[in-house]
Order: sequence, then structure tokens, then C-alpha cells
Amino acid sequence: MEGKGVSKNTTEGADWFRRAAVQNYKRSQRSLAGVYFLGDGVEQNLTYAYMWGLIYAQDDLEGESQAMLDLFAKHMSKKEIEDAYKKAVFCLQNTLAKCELNNAKFR
Repeated sequence: MEGKGVSKNTTEGADWFRRAAVQNYKRSQRSLAGVYFLGDGVEQNLTYAYMWGLIYAQDDLEGESQAMLDLFAKHMSKKEIEDAYKKAVFCLQNTLAKCELNNAKFR
């Protein structure tokens, strides 16, 4: 993402965050939430940002995690938040590896 040791490429950086996030690396899940919130290397998608924030925070909805979700929610509609919850549940119930983020198809 920042070009340390390689050329800066936010699109490729976001892809590496995704690869690690679906393997349940918490820091990558948090980073991916931020990437989607800011639209840094991906098309901005608040639903995905909130979804990854929920997945990251699933065991700890206090402090930093809750503050992040609260920030995202300030920019979202109630429907977007509900969709993010549905997507997060789908991803967690069907393993994160099956959770396709680009052109995702959720039930």
C-alpha cells in the first residue's frame, strides 16, 4: 500500500489485504475495512467496509473496534448497515475463503 521496498500500488496492496483477511488475519481485516471505507486501491464501498469491520471485531465490539464501526455508520444508511451484517454473517458461516469481495454474490 505504501510502497516500502516496492513500487506503491494501492490496488495490489488492497488485494494482499484481502488475501490475508480471508485467512482470518485480524490486522488485515481491519486494514481492509479502512481500504473500503476510503476507497484506497478499490472502489469505495461502505457496506464492505462495515462488513470487514464487523468480521474484525466479532470477538471484541468495544473500544477501537466499536469506534471504527461508529465512524463507518455515520456515513451509511440503515439498509447499508443491515446489508453489511447479512454479508458478515454469510462470510462467517460459509468460511471467509468463500467470501468473494469483488463482484460478490451473497445470498
